[in-house]
Amino acid sequence: MSIKLNADQNPMMKHIISWILSFFLSLFLFLLSCAALFQATVLSPSFLKEQIVKSNAAFYLTQDLKETFVSYGISSDFDEDFFNSALDETQVQSDLFGEVDQLYDPSAPQIDFDSFQNQMYQKLLKNVKERNIEVTDTVDGALQYLAQVCRESYQETVRIPLFSYASGTLQFLKKPILIATIGLAALALFVIVFLYFLRHKRSFCRYCIYACSGAALTLFVPWAVVVFSGKIEKIGITQKALYALMTTYTHQVLFFLLLMIGILVLMAVIFSIVYLVLEKKDCQRMFNNPSVKVF
Repeated sequence: MSIKLNADQNPMMKHIISWILSFFLSLFLFLLSCAALFQATVLSPSFLKEQIVKSNAAFYLTQDLKETFVSYGISSDFDEDFFNSALDETQVQSDLFGEVDQLYDPSAPQIDFDSFQNQMYQKLLKNVKERNIEVTDTVDGALQYLAQVCRESYQETVRIPLFSYASGTLQFLKKPILIATIGLAALALFVIVFLYFLRHKRSFCRYCIYACSGAALTLFVPWAVVVFSGKIEKIGITQKALYALMTTYTHQVLFFLLLMIGILVLMAVIFSIVYLVLEKKDCQRMFNNPSVKVF
């Protein structure tokens, strides 16, 4: 006897099993969305680089470095214009990207801070010579020391906070999250297939609507709490570059979360449309043949 056209001998048990499957499908869809979101944002170096560009982090860091270097230069008889021209925002952004590459892949090429120090020394030396100052051993030593101090400040500024801890954590999470994503996708597919063969097509669509709606609602609640609380802009970070990066990063993660919610809502809408079409067909069949029962 077909389970798509006839009721089982125990329809109540069938409904209970369907509700349980719908609950697990909703849970799997929720966890799958979280895992996919994690993969697309936190575990993606390209995502972090994109936020660095959007937040103008390199610009703010360059300004901070110029102010720091100018303070060094005042005590060493170098004017503000020199350090304003000695730093390149493009180089700062490139080195930030290098830090991101190392954050996600420890085997990536390291940033050559020695090269930065040498270039800074050459620029300092050139400036001294242009001012017709005699380059004695004492002056040369002072220039090398100033270049070293600038290099240390530069290295500290472009370094990602908690780099070693964050890198280790990302390396640890990369494989488990990937396995979890694949596993959750397989479980969700299994439940969908099982539910499809357990119920009539219209009932199958109804329980899928419940599952998709439940998962979307579960994701929407934390999204709404964070967005409407206004706490993103109230993050207690004083450094402009880090503040801009963190707020931009958080907003983009929330945007991706909203996309996940939209996908689940779209799935629920599609199932609803199919459900209404099937309901119309079933009603027509029952009208034409009253002996047919649909569950």
